[in-house]
Amino acid sequence: MNRRADRIIAVAAVAAVAVVPTVLLVAIKAGQADPKAPGELPSAAAYRPGPTASRTPSAPPSIAAFVPAGTGTPVPPTGGPSATPTAEPFTVNSFTRTTDGRLRRKIDGGGERVNEASRVVLAPRFGQSTEGLHERTVGQETTSSPLRVLIKGDTLSAFDGTKWTKTKLTERQLAQMKAASDPRLITFTVASLPGATRKGPNAAGLTRYGGASTVGQMVGFLPQNLADEVLKTVPPDTATKVEVVADGKGCPSLFTMLVDERTVTVTVRSTFGTYR
Repeated sequence: MNRRADRIIAVAAVAAVAVVPTVLLVAIKAGQADPKAPGELPSAAAYRPGPTASRTPSAPPSIAAFVPAGTGTPVPPTGGPSATPTAEPFTVNSFTRTTDGRLRRKIDGGGERVNEASRVVLAPRFGQSTEGLHERTVGQETTSSPLRVLIKGDTLSAFDGTKWTKTKLTERQLAQMKAASDPRLITFTVASLPGATRKGPNAAGLTRYGGASTVGQMVGFLPQNLADEVLKTVPPDTATKVEVVADGKGCPSLFTMLVDERTVTVTVRSTFGTYR
């Protein structure tokens, strides 16, 4: 892939509302990931860092790891809660997501904020429309830049605050983005954490899962520029608390992440809806 296409994919990652995991987008740029059949996510093993890549996050597990043979229903493996999302086989064709992610440095009050809203279509063909704002505070000064991305057909259009840039995506890239965009991946990642807690379902059929993880395991769910700043500030083994609220099919309605270290605080809140 040429450098221009690399830049466009990176801009798309910035405005992807963490729908496509950051780690997968990096793998797409590097040409390392292989496309999978519809509905099957790439294996996380393909993106785990080697011994020398100490600051590279590991990818979330594949949804395929949670699907018992012949059932089509995702269920977390042994190690997570015993009672987990179970329902008839269900395909997510489209959904919406909004994300508010903040990084605050305690020493000077500076930091980053990424606020985005997206509509994502997984079937019959992958597409995405995202608008957002990236704010950066240094001292008493805050600067902001708009984030806009449209993926339609095989064309990715990105606005960097000054101009629109378009590039063509290959079928391989589109297949990888589609495969990694199933929002249920967040639910099953949190539900399968060792020692994860489960409360519910409530009267609305929603269950809350919570657990302790690391930045390296969860950073793939963040917008790329926020993820980059987080990894510059704290090591990947930094502890983080995560929660997800989901229905019986595993479709999340809320995802939160908190890092509270001596020098920095990171908070992420994503809401999901309009499932079809």
